[in-house]
Amino acid sequence: MAFLSGVVRANLQKISRRALRSSLLVAAGLTLGAGQLFAGVDFAQCSNKNPTLSNCVWIGSNLQANNAQYFEGMSTPQRLLLTGIDSSTSTNHSVQLILEFSKGGNHAYDMIVGWAQASAESLAFNGSGFTFNECADLSKANTTACTDAVAGFSTTANVPDDAFVSGVFSAASGDGTGSTQARINAIETNEGNRFITIKGDAAITAASFDAVVHTSDKSGVVPISDGGDVGTDTYMVYTLHFTSAATNILIEFAAHIAKGTDTPDGWGVGNGAGAVQGSPYHVILGASDA
Repeated sequence: MAFLSGVVRANLQKISRRALRSSLLVAAGLTLGAGQLFAGVDFAQCSNKNPTLSNCVWIGSNLQANNAQYFEGMSTPQRLLLTGIDSSTSTNHSVQLILEFSKGGNHAYDMIVGWAQASAESLAFNGSGFTFNECADLSKANTTACTDAVAGFSTTANVPDDAFVSGVFSAASGDGTGSTQARINAIETNEGNRFITIKGDAAITAASFDAVVHTSDKSGVVPISDGGDVGTDTYMVYTLHFTSAATNILIEFAAHIAKGTDTPDGWGVGNGAGAVQGSPYHVILGASDA
């Protein structure tokens, strides 16, 4: 893979000593507010060195140096379990997945990928693919709900392209512009088409995403124009739709950590997630009618 050059590896090791930081948010007032049609949510990410490298321990808190070993160019697996879904009114559902695209003007996460791609990246960077136990680290009730979803039905949804043009890049990175799609193309050339997996205790059909929207707010409401990510925090919104009468739904995806490298899949030296200072960058569960 192109991103495994010696120069990149040296840069990644430097980043690892400062610890890439990521956390999860359930967007305030959105997920469990009035009108939401599920009874429970468990949103967790893969702590991949807790203590065994590449074995996923699912946590709802920050990834940091004492529980994880991620490098730029890897992806953090995310697990979203929705339980007690009320489909009595409609079986058409939507869920918003929101990634922090820039933090203080540095790229944080730059796209969604699937668990298989995240595992392949783990093999390349850490020497071993992820060990996933989809239903581990849950309460007894949620373990039952997750097990029912995994034993039931499964489908995939292709992750959409992204037309946003960033204002934070080097001329030697990507295609020489701030095109997000250029970085996606480089990743897909190496790793294949991106898709997420949805599992449930009833059949799931018509799974698809809307076009990606970039916003200035973590609620995913205020859109920005090309170049609007310079010097500030911005977010990318993925709205997933599916049809199902399932009571319990499991959504499996991963957030790709932006690379600060002068490579086709990077954003330029010093522009990646390793340069993010201070508080973590986030993966957010936004508005939902699931």
